Amino acid sequence: MYLRNKFLTTALGCIALIGSQMSATAQETNSAASSSNLRISLEQAKQYAISHNHTMQNATYAEKKAEAQKWQVISTMLPQVTLGYDYNNFLGNEIELMGQKIEMNPTGTFTATASMTLSGAQIAGANVTKIASELSKINTEKNNQDISSDVKQTYMSILMLEKTNGLLKENLENIKTLQTATDEAVRVGVSEETDADQLKVQVAAMKDAINQTERSIETLYNTMKILLGASFDTKIVLTDSIGNLLNAEKALSLLSQGIDLNKNNDYRVLRANTELAKKQVTQAWWNYGPQITAFYRYYNQQTFGDGGLNFNPPHTIGISASWTPFTSGGNYAKVKAAKMDLATAQSTLELTADQLKIQDAQARFNLNSTYENYKTQEENLEVTAKVLASTTNKFRYGTASSLDVTNASTNLIVAQSNYVSAMSDLINAQITLEKLLNTPNSFTQTTSK
Repeated sequence: MYLRNKFLTTALGCIALIGSQMSATAQETNSAASSSNLRISLEQAKQYAISHNHTMQNATYAEKKAEAQKWQVISTMLPQVTLGYDYNNFLGNEIELMGQKIEMNPTGTFTATASMTLSGAQIAGANVTKIASELSKINTEKNNQDISSDVKQTYMSILMLEKTNGLLKENLENIKTLQTATDEAVRVGVSEETDADQLKVQVAAMKDAINQTERSIETLYNTMKILLGASFDTKIVLTDSIGNLLNAEKALSLLSQGIDLNKNNDYRVLRANTELAKKQVTQAWWNYGPQITAFYRYYNQQTFGDGGLNFNPPHTIGISASWTPFTSGGNYAKVKAAKMDLATAQSTLELTADQLKIQDAQARFNLNSTYENYKTQEENLEVTAKVLASTTNKFRYGTASSLDVTNASTNLIVAQSNYVSAMSDLINAQITLEKLLNTPNSFTQTTSK
């Protein structure tokens, strides 16, 4: 029971760590790729996710929308041309002018008006949409980083569990061999039946551990499909190996890099929000300013019938200015609200800067700690593997009991579980510091193996 609970906790822990860092939108997306085999390295998986993940696609759409909105605001300050045609029928009515009756014939009037309106509020609004467009681009980069980190974490977790599963199967075959030999020894009367029973229990425990691992691997593969934007029936084949990707010593090189808040995507988003709030204050002040409109109009009236009067000249140009100095406090309220938004944004930016510095210090401590634990568990795994091999040999020659073999085998499985957990903790610590420093590729080698 202890063996099953220990291994299940570790395996499910890997999945929980993945799930906790995935965005909610990424978890809810449906697969869109066609059914196929997808052989992919870690770097290829990152690029594939960036191109096909639905969260990334939505971020790209938002970026394009923000760019379109920017030009929508700018276009209001550029010349606008309006064409119109009016037909009027006066139903045979006449007008009397200087004692003479003049018939009012039907008319058709074509007008073309070119105008341009300009105000300080429009200019300020254009600056607001420009900052909003830049903010959308930063959000796209942040989503890119988040998806890449999730893909890396999931990819390496799969490789870790597959390696562990292979080791468990090797151990299972060794114990099965001992069980067969012990059953034969019991049959001929040179061993006790309890020895065979203990080995049988150990075989069952290993099979259960293998099943738990395989279910965890399947769950992670489904998570990978969601991240990649692949269809559910796509078979994913990982072409990198955990030994090729994990370089624990190189991970420590990050500790020599100081955090630059201007490169951190969370800070960049909030800094852009602060700049946006500043521009919105300026825009609110410009509501007090005047609005100037210049126009040119072409007028062409055609009378259907004899006679008719046309008092409108064909060409007209003009300029107008309007100003609303008093709005019963409406403009003042807009300025005040914009200032409160700016104060909130500045306070949040300062708070986030302090939090990121604390997170950076904690991430460095965690990286050091998980590295030391990883090295310890790596050495412990080697020792327990040697102990099991030695105990197995002794059992074959009758100098060790089946209980000794069971204990040594159990210790090896626990050591393997602890090793996988330590490796997972190290990878998580790496990714956390990578995201803070915005250096997502600083740990892994990219050569497929």
